[in-house]
Amino acid sequence: GLDAMRVPLTPAYFRAISEAHVELDPTAFLSENRKIGVTFREQIFYPLFAEDPRSFVWIYLAQGVLAGYVAATENVEDFYRRLKGYRPFLLGSLIVKAALKNPGILIKYVSSAIKLEQSFSTMPIRAEILSLGVLPRFRTAEFERNLRTSVAQSLFDKTVEIFRGQGVSQFKVMTLQENHAANRFYEKQGCRLAATTQPFGRPCNVYV
Repeated sequence: GLDAMRVPLTPAYFRAISEAHVELDPTAFLSENRKIGVTFREQIFYPLFAEDPRSFVWIYLAQGVLAGYVAATENVEDFYRRLKGYRPFLLGSLIVKAALKNPGILIKYVSSAIKLEQSFSTMPIRAEILSLGVLPRFRTAEFERNLRTSVAQSLFDKTVEIFRGQGVSQFKVMTLQENHAANRFYEKQGCRLAATTQPFGRPCNVYV
């Protein structure tokens, strides 16, 4: 049978999930440079999730290998606030390194930060899926037949279960408009399109 399981993230998988995140979402913060992007996630982003009682990450393992992941938080505004002060010297050094390689990146990040702050005031829903990804080789029809579901569906269902346990009645998720598969997936879950935005310079849909 298929040896697959859905489990909470542990430090043993910080590296694997960081590499997968950069591979699957090259538009995400500091992903312009793969090494910097992976370091940010491995040493700052996911360790903070592991310490934050209001946030969670679940991963899907197939034969012991990372197949997919979901990272979510009960309060995205508070999470980003904590992120700014978590290992600030390392975060600053990574941003400086990225800026030296691409000087225009600072303008992009400042603009994105302003747009995110504006979104907090215009959309009061604070719970959010910050990232949900499945590696390509685990999206095949054959793998999903053996699994009798999809990795994305399993992780999404777990997210709903956890949020309900936290008393969260609504949450949001943002995805690129050009990512047609992701848009279809969230629509299939019954999510409604609540807003469109361009916090990272590319059009995104926000679903609730």
